[in-house]
Amino acid sequence: MHKYMTSYKNKQKNDISKVTSPKADISPFNLFSDNFLQPKMDMRETEKEFIVTAEIPGVTEKDIEIAVSEDGFLKITAEKKEEKEEHTDGLFLSERSYGSVQRMVPLPAEIDVSKATADFENGVLTIDLPKSEAALKKVKKISVKKKK
Repeated sequence: MHKYMTSYKNKQKNDISKVTSPKADISPFNLFSDNFLQPKMDMRETEKEFIVTAEIPGVTEKDIEIAVSEDGFLKITAEKKEEKEEHTDGLFLSERSYGSVQRMVPLPAEIDVSKATADFENGVLTIDLPKSEAALKKVKKISVKKKK
């Protein structure tokens, strides 16, 4: 087997083991690349809106940024910065941690951003994205009839 193919197959095995390991199922984040985490997310569509939920534990609502681009992408970004200092019995402990997550997904229809809302509770972000009037008008219902 060619050296390149062996290397490629080993990389595939490593990538698959990251996804199928027990740790992958319990993390609230998906591994996008070696250095980048994405929050797990669900999107559902109703007749009038899209409802997005994302798991972002360990941050506050002030740490989260949500944007909808002109080309129809929803972008969720969150950053956590924490500093801790302790002085006890002549000992000094200082710890700092920093992390960020980001998720960007295409929206299947135009959104009325002026009516969009977002709530954050217990590590779960819920975003309500109402469809624009133009998007609502584009929907045509098709009746289903029983075949004779």
